[in-house]
Amino acid sequence: MAKFYKQDKGIINPPPGFKKWHISWTLDNVLSGFKKFYEENKRWPIGVDLMLCDYLPNVKTLERNFGGITKIREHLKLKSTNYSKGDVRSSISKIISKRGLNFEEKVYKILVDRFHEPYVHCQSRIILDNVSINVDFIIFYSNGKFAIDVFYPDSKKQRYSNNISIKYNTYKNFPYKIYLCIGNETISRNMINENLIKSKNYRNPNIELVLFSEFIELINKYMPLKNPYSKGS
Repeated sequence: MAKFYKQDKGIINPPPGFKKWHISWTLDNVLSGFKKFYEENKRWPIGVDLMLCDYLPNVKTLERNFGGITKIREHLKLKSTNYSKGDVRSSISKIISKRGLNFEEKVYKILVDRFHEPYVHCQSRIILDNVSINVDFIIFYSNGKFAIDVFYPDSKKQRYSNNISIKYNTYKNFPYKIYLCIGNETISRNMINENLIKSKNYRNPNIELVLFSEFIELINKYMPLKNPYSKGS
């Protein structure tokens, strides 16, 4: 099988076995994908849509090869190309919130596939120092448990820092490992590393800030409990 799939024009429909990072995207593929997304959703895609949309490239690919999402909007001759201000920003905030829920559902399915449904506890309530905290997921595995908070921090530097600081404060006394899983693909590992250095003196050592792609790798180190619903159990 070829390392990369290429289709010069139109909506990308790769054959089985080819993931988004195995596609050699063309500008026509991207523009066609944006138009299809608009037809299906009655709005143009934003960064968080790209991760969940099979016929559009990831944010980093779009930035590296085509100048980013703003450039694509310019190619499409859209009146508004900067979606970070005013009413457009407010509308995006609502979309991000919805995408956050969709992303949470995606993570849930991955966790159930790995750890089995009885051991994936959603929206678990725990009490710390007489304060109630809801955690997105608590996972029970063969040697213990860990928690997950799935979220979409803003990529703007100040908003990003504020979003992360709020999470650190929420979980400042969390008693075991908790992963803060970032769903926003515009957040880079360099941004995380910079934050980790600055927050070292006040961050709970049980907190681990990770990208979604990294999180998928990390959960494989935990040995799941036996599925109680499997045949022969």
